[in-house]
Amino acid sequence: MGLSGAHAPTLERPVVIVLVGGEEARVTLYLASLSSRHAGPETLEEFLNAPARFLPVRYPNGGHALVRRDAVLLVRAEPESRGALDDLASLPSIDLLHVRLEGGVELDGVLQRVDSAPRARLSDYFNDASRFFPLEVSGGLVYVNKDHVIALTL
Repeated sequence: MGLSGAHAPTLERPVVIVLVGGEEARVTLYLASLSSRHAGPETLEEFLNAPARFLPVRYPNGGHALVRRDAVLLVRAEPESRGALDDLASLPSIDLLHVRLEGGVELDGVLQRVDSAPRARLSDYFNDASRFFPLEVSGGLVYVNKDHVIALTL
C-alpha cells in the first residue's frame, strides 16, 4: 500500500553514508524545505539529529530504503553555506580534532561550534543530546555519529 495525500516539500541532498562495518553507499536524503528552527531549509545537521530512528534514502538506481540511524558511522557531504553571523555571541569556537571511530576509522579535522552557554567546554558539546557532529576534513565535510566515537584527541 503506497502513501497517499500531500507530501511536505523536500530538498534532495546527495551524500555518501558509511555504515558500521565499512559499507559505503551514495544516496539521496530528503531534507525539509523549511526548518522548524530557523528561516530557510533544514540543514543536514538538523536532519541527522532529528529523533527519527530510520533515514529514508534513495539509491542512484532509483531504489529506496530505510537506514537505521544507529547503523550510520558517518555521512560525507559537500559543505553547506553558513548564514552570516548575527552578533559576536555567535562566533564559533574552533577545535582541531583527531577522531578515532569503531572499525579503525580515523579522521583529522576542524570542529566549529557555537556554544549555547558561555564558557562551555568541549566535553559539554560532546555530551549534549545531538547524535551527529560536523567535522571539516580535507576533501569536504563529514557528520560523525557520536555513538561510534572511541576517542577524541585535541
